[in-house]
Amino acid sequence: MKLVAGTQILIDTDSTGRLRRLDEKAICLLFRRSRVTRQWQLKACPISELARDGTLICRGRLTPGTVLGFGKSPSTMTGGSIVLEKILKLEGVGLFATPLTKAVELQQTTLIYADNGRGKSTLSAVLRACAAADVEAMVARATIGGTGQTRAQFRFKLPKGGINVTFDGGVWDAAMPNLMVFDQTFIERNVYAGGEVQADHHQSLLDFALGTAAVLKKKEVDDAHEAMTAATRARSAAEGKLQGYRGAMPVAAFLALPEEPHAEEKIASYETRIANANSATTLSQRAELKMLTLPKVEFDDFEAVLRSSFKQMHENAGALVKAHLQGHGGSDAQRWIGDGQRFLKNESCPFCGQPTEGLDIIEAYGTFFNAAYNEHNNRIQALPSWSRRSLSDGTIDSWASEFQANTDRAQAWGEQLQLDCPAPDVAELKAFAQEIRGCLEAAAEAKAKQPLEPLDTDLLKRAIEARGIIMQMLGEYNAAVEAANTKIAAFKKGLQAEDKTQLEAGLARVRAQKARHGIDVVAIVNERKQADDERNNQEKAKAAARGELDKLMSSMLAEYEGDINKWLAHLRTPFKISKLNYSYVGGPTPRTEYGVLVREKLVTAGKAAANAPSFSTVLSDGDKRSLALAFFLAKVLHEKSCADSIVVLDDVFASLDSNRRSQTIAALCEVGKKCAQIIVLAHDAYFLYELEKAMVEEKLPQVLSLQIRRVGEFSELAPADFSTMCESDYYKRYRTTWDYLSGAVPDDLLQVAQALRVLVEGNLHRRFPGLIRERVAMGVIIGLIESAPAGSPLEQLKPQVKDLRSFNEFAGLFHHDSQGRIARSSVTDGELHPFAKQAMAFVHLGSMS
Repeated sequence: MKLVAGTQILIDTDSTGRLRRLDEKAICLLFRRSRVTRQWQLKACPISELARDGTLICRGRLTPGTVLGFGKSPSTMTGGSIVLEKILKLEGVGLFATPLTKAVELQQTTLIYADNGRGKSTLSAVLRACAAADVEAMVARATIGGTGQTRAQFRFKLPKGGINVTFDGGVWDAAMPNLMVFDQTFIERNVYAGGEVQADHHQSLLDFALGTAAVLKKKEVDDAHEAMTAATRARSAAEGKLQGYRGAMPVAAFLALPEEPHAEEKIASYETRIANANSATTLSQRAELKMLTLPKVEFDDFEAVLRSSFKQMHENAGALVKAHLQGHGGSDAQRWIGDGQRFLKNESCPFCGQPTEGLDIIEAYGTFFNAAYNEHNNRIQALPSWSRRSLSDGTIDSWASEFQANTDRAQAWGEQLQLDCPAPDVAELKAFAQEIRGCLEAAAEAKAKQPLEPLDTDLLKRAIEARGIIMQMLGEYNAAVEAANTKIAAFKKGLQAEDKTQLEAGLARVRAQKARHGIDVVAIVNERKQADDERNNQEKAKAAARGELDKLMSSMLAEYEGDINKWLAHLRTPFKISKLNYSYVGGPTPRTEYGVLVREKLVTAGKAAANAPSFSTVLSDGDKRSLALAFFLAKVLHEKSCADSIVVLDDVFASLDSNRRSQTIAALCEVGKKCAQIIVLAHDAYFLYELEKAMVEEKLPQVLSLQIRRVGEFSELAPADFSTMCESDYYKRYRTTWDYLSGAVPDDLLQVAQALRVLVEGNLHRRFPGLIRERVAMGVIIGLIESAPAGSPLEQLKPQVKDLRSFNEFAGLFHHDSQGRIARSSVTDGELHPFAKQAMAFVHLGSMS
């Protein structure tokens, strides 16, 4: 369809209200939000909102069915370039807090000075926002603590008429895409940030560098990709609807299922077989009974101690000792005396001190209580504790717990099996255990009374009989447990006939077959097929467009690389870029790839290997900023629409040395010649002064100087005189004195008085360099003149020493001296005027007379 002025079409929008796609040949007139209805309406304006890449810039939200009109492009409508003529409104933005008192007029070449922190970057950011109708950028720049609304309005001049672009009420009513801004935001978006080149920089740089044809082709690729993505989402949505029908079955397998004519009968058969197998699965996992671990109760060592005797002592010694012990406590005395033998260290009693040598009873003790006896006695003393440990009640209680656990397991099998496994009587077990412990304790006590004699083992036999009964009870119980487990194992084996997994898989497949060929699913499958076909078509379209785009990008980037290196050479950088190309690494969107060639060494612009040269370490701050400027200039001056561009540059010379500053000035002059308008913002008045002079010499038209100056806490735009701002201190004092003598009435005569001495000192320093150093005081200079040798250039001043001294006595009154004299704070015209004439005469004629 051919679109002409007055054509109306319906724009399709996505869920966000943004324009989805538009015919690349369609050029839309501005549409504005009504201040009354707040609705978006098309307005007849003599400029379009066509972006540089041919796409429509849409701000605000549109509803599906919005009617837009189409007309001619700006070039055919105006027949010439566009310039920013006036700043009509700028308030509530950064330090521009209050409304302008009057419109600020701009010229084709406008230079703006501002101290750091005065709003220079804010102004460039607002112009950048105007270029793309960027609302977020304006919101981010709102005046902190401000009470008014954020507003901006610019008047753009056309060869025939003009147009206002306004930000008010949180929206732009238009965009001005021919505004191209170089600032810190441009650098951080397209080149580097924090000294590093990231993936986003490579992608943004490509978007910035592409020519119109490549931009349109890239848009075609992006549109195909978006359509392919939308088709993929539609296909995924259809597959999501199938989820409840196919379960865990893969989509492809589900779609390929054949129709089953007897599905209902097969489903019923599978359900019956699975129900029969369900109990088998549960029972096969049920626990069996647990065998009881039988205790080891041995009496061999106990019996050996009972049957032992002690026959190693001398028979007479034994009789003598026994007779002696019988009259002194019996067995208790025996232990006491046996323990006391180790304290007998010499031939005297340890109790009474009487001599023991030759006493029969003492010698008998030595024989009777020897080491073998002690060992024998220790074994006897251990018998009671051994008796107490044999089959304790705690052991019986642990058996009782195991009996109960097995009883519970047997009951769990009650519906399937009859398991006969009665537990032994716990009380009976404890009684027999008590019988064992009682017999053993009695035998131990008897042996303790007659340690030297073997004892009868009747008590031990009774304990052994009780142990036998216990072991028999436990053995019979374990036999019953084993028999029960045999039944359980046989029962489980019989349950293995059916494979439940196969049964359930068969049932799931038949159910899926039934669902696959149902009416609802057939409709969803058709929906999925349509989406899949659309995706395949768009994938082919994308591949074809991408092939064409790749060819365009290859040729465009090769040309762009040459332009960049031309500007890098112009800026006298010690490097150039190399291998500028495109890449699809990291996703479907292309991005640039390039390296920096430094002394024939290629450094990749991106993440470098550890301890390897990198973009951040090889290039200085000035190098990096020069690279960013080269990227910008190569694009701006390469564009066919360069003559229609409004170029804004903010702090373009930052971090540059004097050589590159001069080259930058030359580059800006070329931009000013080729583009519709150039606006340069800087915080260095000397740079702007040099630029201003260069632009005048290059005959650039209408060079205007402005400044952003402080007004209370905030800022305003005002005229500027860079020549005055850049005057030296010497020249400022000269002008102060000259204006006074010319009849101008100064605000304060003291300023003139303070200027006189420094003016003459500066003149002498300039007339006699090397002989009179800078900042040497007048009194010292007079001394140098008086002591000047014959032939010295200073010798010619000796006749004026008297006048110089008189002049210094007056002029010095207005300066602090080394003796701490306080400077005068006032002066009259009558006393000041003659000395001012003397100073000016000395400067002009070299003499105060």
